Amino acid sequence: MKPISSWSASEHATQAAMWALQYTPKVVLSANDALFAEVSSCLRLWGGFRKLSKRLDEEACTFDLAQASWGPNPFAGLCLSHADVRGARTATLASVLDGLPVECLVDTNAVLPTLNQLGCYTLGHLRALPRAGLSRRFGRTVLDALDRAYGTLKAAHSWVLPPDSFTTSLELPQRVDNAGALLFAAKRLVLALCGWLAARQAGVTAITFGWLYDTMRARDVEAEGELVVRTATATRDPAYLMRLLGEHLDRTVLKGPVNTVKLGAAQLDAIPHPDGVLFPDKVKEGEAFEQCIEVIRARLGASSILVSALQDDARVGHLQRWDEDSGTTRMALDIPPRWPQPTWMFREPLRLLVRGNRPLYQGPLELLAGPHRVNNGWWDCHRQGGDGWQRRDYWLARSPSAGNLWIYRELRSPAEGDWFLHGVFS
Repeated sequence: MKPISSWSASEHATQAAMWALQYTPKVVLSANDALFAEVSSCLRLWGGFRKLSKRLDEEACTFDLAQASWGPNPFAGLCLSHADVRGARTATLASVLDGLPVECLVDTNAVLPTLNQLGCYTLGHLRALPRAGLSRRFGRTVLDALDRAYGTLKAAHSWVLPPDSFTTSLELPQRVDNAGALLFAAKRLVLALCGWLAARQAGVTAITFGWLYDTMRARDVEAEGELVVRTATATRDPAYLMRLLGEHLDRTVLKGPVNTVKLGAAQLDAIPHPDGVLFPDKVKEGEAFEQCIEVIRARLGASSILVSALQDDARVGHLQRWDEDSGTTRMALDIPPRWPQPTWMFREPLRLLVRGNRPLYQGPLELLAGPHRVNNGWWDCHRQGGDGWQRRDYWLARSPSAGNLWIYRELRSPAEGDWFLHGVFS
């Protein structure tokens, strides 16, 4: 048996077709907005018939699709769907269809009153009529439709092909004033986007989510609004995209009532296929971390994520700079520092007491290693907020109570000869 899922779609049939493409490349959208999906070739990929059926049923309600039915051909599945019958196998298809009302066959709608006057109320009654007389009276349309439903007449299908670009919109049933409420309407668009991405074997790194304001908006409000959602890596996971979009909408304030939402794929990138090994022993790392970073950035803003950029500067306080993460490559020092670097640095160096030319911090300090001279920054002495020219001798010192410390002796006036505490070691 080749199970074929059929829905009678009242609206948004194109979006539903894009969504179905992530489960099978063989999707048909008929003239009466019925959606056919041939899934026999991909049942093992989705864990079998029952798991795939359950997953499709859970997501089908998002597109306002009617009762899903399964059959060995699409036309039989459509008849079963109109009769609210779950499905039928090849061996029992004829007996199941015979008991269905004749109006389940869509092509009989034009001649339904005449058929009822003849006492033909089920598909079994229709099939029992003489074929020659049925063809002369109603033409080949009804007869061919009956044969296609019972599987005795084959039909060619025009498969749905994904377009080159993805943009779709959805008119809301009522006006929405809260940006967070738009997330429910966005689910249908995101599922359609992920199906389109699966058909193209690609992922998205940026999406645009927009909305159209109602005509009842204020005069100073523009006609539409939009936000761009970016991801760290290419993805087509609908749950992740919905979570990321929800974080952005929580921080968005609408300027008026919204009646339409739209979604577009701004940037695409290929998703590499996993290595085809029989027993994979490697787990892909870093993906969950990158997604977590994107969620934090969407929730708290771009300035909430900072990265350390190493600087080619001998001054201890200038070895790194914290910038917003832009995805650019950070500069690494070719030569590692010869001296150990403190774990934690003071924002402002602490002046130490000196007794007998020996610095004190919770007791006398023992100089373990040094000096490490820093004579740098003369070009920075006039910059506002800069540390200026530094001439210091750094030492690794030991305190009996505070542990290892990073101290220095100032070599420039007016504090020449004074000792300062600049950092501690863990």
